[in-house]
Amino acid sequence: MKEYLETFQRTIQFAEQLSNGQIHALESTEMKKISSSLQGSIMPCIVEIKASSSRLRESLEVCFKSLEIADDILQSKQRISDVSGVEIWQQLEHLSCCYIKVQSTANSYKEFALQKTNKAWLREFETLKNKYFISENGELKNSIGWDKKRFTSDVCSALFRHNHELEKATICGLRSILYIVESFDVAMLEKHLSSLDLKAYEFKKLEIKRVLENLKRRCQDTKNLPVNFTYLSLQSQFYSTTEDWKNRWGDIGWKYVSRFNEKVLMEGEKRINALFDDRTKLATDFLDQVITFYNHFLELQKTYQNESLVQRTAEKTWINMQRKEFEKIQAEIDLILGK
Repeated sequence: MKEYLETFQRTIQFAEQLSNGQIHALESTEMKKISSSLQGSIMPCIVEIKASSSRLRESLEVCFKSLEIADDILQSKQRISDVSGVEIWQQLEHLSCCYIKVQSTANSYKEFALQKTNKAWLREFETLKNKYFISENGELKNSIGWDKKRFTSDVCSALFRHNHELEKATICGLRSILYIVESFDVAMLEKHLSSLDLKAYEFKKLEIKRVLENLKRRCQDTKNLPVNFTYLSLQSQFYSTTEDWKNRWGDIGWKYVSRFNEKVLMEGEKRINALFDDRTKLATDFLDQVITFYNHFLELQKTYQNESLVQRTAEKTWINMQRKEFEKIQAEIDLILGK
């Protein structure tokens, strides 16, 4: 490209001399017009060469960046080889323990939350039943009429208390799941991640950070349900039922109230199961991700430790050769651009 530019520049210089009458053998008016026209034709060629050179220089910067990445990968081979295998296996052992512990803890707390909240609601319901559906002589009424508004108000209050009970019984278990995951040595993981090449390190670090932050956020929030669930308080879920009872003309039958009791229990169980299953999956997915990283790390370490010094030297030499070739091209481009 430099040769083309020099050729065009010489041609323009010659044409200028011709136009100025400096070449006596070519002094005709026609030749002067031709030389002037030729100068006008050549100038876009020179502009294009410089513009192309500028674009080529930008592309060449990408090539240099690729070589920097390649150089970093080669350096990471030694860093990965030098990491203590004992540290890696200790991390894997701890991760496996955390995995089992998360599952067993989640199951225990889920069972505890189900039992506790079911008992709490059944106590609430028993109070409502005794107050409104048990007669003075201890018999069950088929329905209630005149005090249905007061009954409905008490039902709404019971739902409010039970909603709070569900959240209170659940949050402790969710935080326990998070506590187990956070007991894992994240600082050691960070140390091992830093052995990777910069590109892999930044990607892996960001990926693990994103998953862990999502787990922390969701284990602190009982209202953040999985995507196929929409959080509604129990008062909102059963709003249409309580409004119907409050405003209806007829009596409220016991059979409807009994079904309502079963639905409240089912909704509570559904919410608890959804929360614990979702958070358990998030926690175990995170642990799986880190375990997969360490297994891959061990494979890389084995490969790199088996590489010879001759191979490493040859790889380094090849990268340096490419860099020198690119530097030559860059020097020529800089001459064209006047840098």
